[in-house]
Amino acid sequence: MKKSILFMAVATIVFLTLNSCSKDDAPGGTYTIQYKLVGSPGVVISNAVYATDGTGGMETRSNIGSQNFETDVFTFANDGYPSMSCNATGPNNNSTLKAQIFKNGKLLKESTATGEILVISVSGAGSN
Repeated sequence: MKKSILFMAVATIVFLTLNSCSKDDAPGGTYTIQYKLVGSPGVVISNAVYATDGTGGMETRSNIGSQNFETDVFTFANDGYPSMSCNATGPNNNSTLKAQIFKNGKLLKESTATGEILVISVSGAGSN
């Protein structure tokens, strides 16, 4: 009886350990990326440039004209590298703009700019 309980405990630990490794970190796997820009009140986002596949594909959005912006969701290969750059203007020196990268729906990286002229970039390794 003790041997079967010990065996079940060891088997459970091994199973949980093996399944805790992320499947999207496997070679040849993919993950999703979405970019978001969040401005404080009065911020106007002008332009944004961002990677759409992590291997050289880029998209440019001009004349966004809003306080917040989010992209579609893109699929990246595990060796892809997400990145985004943006510029905006704010009403005063306390204005802020956050650039965020979400991987599989979870915040991966964030960068914040402060001032009237807001220039920001954020990038993140694909397998983090």
